[in-house]
Amino acid sequence: MAMVSFREADVWFNHRAAGIATRVGPGGAVEVLVTTERHLSYSYLPGGRVEMGEDTRTALAREVREEIGCACEVGRLLFVVENFHPWPDGTRGHEIALCYALSFPDNLELYAATGEFDGCDAEHDLVFRWMRADDVSARPLVPAFFRDLLARPLPDHPTHVLNREG
Repeated sequence: MAMVSFREADVWFNHRAAGIATRVGPGGAVEVLVTTERHLSYSYLPGGRVEMGEDTRTALAREVREEIGCACEVGRLLFVVENFHPWPDGTRGHEIALCYALSFPDNLELYAATGEFDGCDAEHDLVFRWMRADDVSARPLVPAFFRDLLARPLPDHPTHVLNREG
């Protein structure tokens, strides 16, 4: 199935579903599950592109299964994000992302993981880790606005975010 992603002139459009899984880490700090490709210098929320004809909840569950290799529970909608950003190659990104609460009720060992752990996506060399949302050390979370949003309690209702970078 084709992904809802295309290029028009110098703009890449992408429709994405993402998950926000949290745990209480050492010292009582809330941590968020993030992923990256091993060669990248930044982290992002698990999830991926939506396929044509696919709803975003189904897309997120599929992406998690492909990337982490386990089932998940897609919870309530937290954020609707319109994200405009530059890519390193000079093109511009225009992304619509729906971000849901995410949990792994049948995979409690995932919540106990420390350090980086490998994903299982055959196409990408993914690694996952739990990080404090305000951690800007190695591989900071992008888009940057998530650092502030996720350092606070998650919203009680879906929240619209308009983000323009560069």
